[in-house]
Amino acid sequence: MYENENDSESINDSDSGTGTAANGYSGYRAISENSMLVIYKYSNGTIISEKRTDVQTDILPEYDREMLKNGIDIGSESELDELLEDYEG
Repeated sequence: MYENENDSESINDSDSGTGTAANGYSGYRAISENSMLVIYKYSNGTIISEKRTDVQTDILPEYDREMLKNGIDIGSESELDELLEDYEG
């Protein structure tokens, strides 16, 4: 489901953008980059893959845009599927 479009990158609390999850985090992070929804997959605080979607975040409601600007941590693939269905449908 996810293509590794970049080298693995370790994250910590002081990073910005996609690197705001705590060290050791495993799960997913949805974030807006260049007005598009991007999903990062983490394992033990390291980005292991990313998926660039076709969802344009600039047309989403303001609340969702603000949440995605900061990044939304998602704990499971089923939660990720629900989020993607909400934004794509």
